[in-house]
Amino acid sequence: ADALRLDLISLSTLGYALWASRALLGGRPRLNVIAGVSLAVWLLRTSLGYHNALTRYELLLNRFRTSHLAMRGAASVVPYLQQQAATQRARRAATLLNWLRRRRGPPLERRSLEREARRSIETGGARLDVDGALSDLLRMRVVASL
Repeated sequence: ADALRLDLISLSTLGYALWASRALLGGRPRLNVIAGVSLAVWLLRTSLGYHNALTRYELLLNRFRTSHLAMRGAASVVPYLQQQAATQRARRAATLLNWLRRRRGPPLERRSLEREARRSIETGGARLDVDGALSDLLRMRVVASL
C-alpha cells in the first residue's frame, strides 16, 4: 500500500512540477533556477520517501518473523534456520555459477579462480564466500573438479 501511495503521489507531483517548470521557463533565468531547485527537492523527497517505506517494510517483516518463531517455540527455530541457511547457500552457489558462465579467459587453478571471482563479484560491495560456493558447486557436480 505504501509503494502504491508513493507512486501515485510521486507521479502526480512530478507531473505538476514539470508542468510548472515548463510554464515558468519563459526566458527568465531566476525562474529557471527556482524550477530547477523545485525539481531537485522533489527528487530528494521522493527518494527519501521510498527509503523510508522500504525500511518500514523490512521492520514489519522482521517483527513478523520474530513473533512467528516465538509463537511456534524453540522446536521450530532449528528447521527454519536450516531452511534459511540452505537458501543462502543456494543463492551463493547460483551467483558464482552465473559468474563462471559469463567469465571469459583461460581455465585457472582453484585459488586463482577464487581470487578472480572474489575481485569481480565483490566489487559491488557484496560479500560472497567464494570458497564455500565453489565447494557446493563441486559437491553437486555442477562444475568439473578444479
